[in-house]
Amino acid sequence: MSGYAKVTAMVEHIMTETARVMKGTKHENDWLVYHDALSLMTMCLPEDHPLKFSLSTPSRMTSAFERLLYSGWPTSDRICQDIRKVFTKAMPQILAADGGYVAGLANRNGWGRRQ
Repeated sequence: MSGYAKVTAMVEHIMTETARVMKGTKHENDWLVYHDALSLMTMCLPEDHPLKFSLSTPSRMTSAFERLLYSGWPTSDRICQDIRKVFTKAMPQILAADGGYVAGLANRNGWGRRQ
């Protein structure tokens, strides 16, 4: 089995599974998936921070994509670990909130927070 997956297959899986778990909640017909995760994850960094992910200029786009291409990728095991956390920790809390916002759910408490 390959250690890589097509992005299109991953997105299709995200959409299918999100629709499945949102079925029967008050947000069954109006849920959203945010696709620009890197911009969201780095939005609190100052504009001139070297790790800021931005597509605002050609130079910043080049920098962002070079960092993605040359920094390596998470392993399949790590991706699976993160996905399992969604179903074992996050999803029960979201369902208990009837598909709504859960305060503190996406707080960073690991390596990234300590940086």
